[in-house]
Amino acid sequence: MPRLFSPSTAIGAALAVAALACTYAASQHAANLACHVDQQAAALRRANQVTKLSEQHRHAEAQLREQLAAQLTTAQETHARLQAERDAFAARLRSGASRVSIPAARCIANSGAGPAAAAGDLPARAELAPETAQALDRIASDGDDAIGELNRCIAAYEAARAIVNATP
Repeated sequence: MPRLFSPSTAIGAALAVAALACTYAASQHAANLACHVDQQAAALRRANQVTKLSEQHRHAEAQLREQLAAQLTTAQETHARLQAERDAFAARLRSGASRVSIPAARCIANSGAGPAAAAGDLPARAELAPETAQALDRIASDGDDAIGELNRCIAAYEAARAIVNATP
């Protein structure tokens, strides 16, 4: 009876199967390795993007910090100058060198000269006491300070918004 399987055929077949299995395993390993390399490259690209964005944001933050510091310095200098002007005005009020007056209603007496004579008169004014003038000046100064502070706040916000919106 003829032999269907000879030992050399069985060994040859086993070697062929082993070679195919090794080739398949090697190709799977290469594919897994290529996928891993692609994943590593993508992770590296993302890390580079994050680093670049982080640097841009740090630069924008430093720029904003410098701009706000410059605005603060300007505001302090302006406030000091205005305070000196107010103090000088208050001193002039106290000394009587400056006077403050407001329009006042005039009482027209029936003098017989008629309205034509009254039309040429200067408008009526009432001079304020120095203490009253100083109180009015303080009220106006407080209002000016509040408006200036709000304007500085708006300017700082606008500067921050411009820098943040310019940053990708």
